[in-house]
Amino acid sequence: TQGEALEVYIADNGPGWPVALLPSLLKPFTTSKAVGLGIGLSISVSLMAQMKGDLRLASTLTRNACVVLQFSVTDVDDVE
Repeated sequence: TQGEALEVYIADNGPGWPVALLPSLLKPFTTSKAVGLGIGLSISVSLMAQMKGDLRLASTLTRNACVVLQFSVTDVDDVE
């Protein structure tokens, strides 16, 4: 039916997302690391959009980063 989705949660047990960067972490060239370009999450957002899905970040304010991938299942044929 219309609006159905599959959500996949990917979490770690690290320190979580830097709170100051949360509003911009999904934008290109945003990083808290000394090395790297800061484009991984923005590329992932683009790929999910191409698949009619969504990517969002979730975490507590103190620890544990979590990425939520939401896939649309409205265009998927029934699989036996």
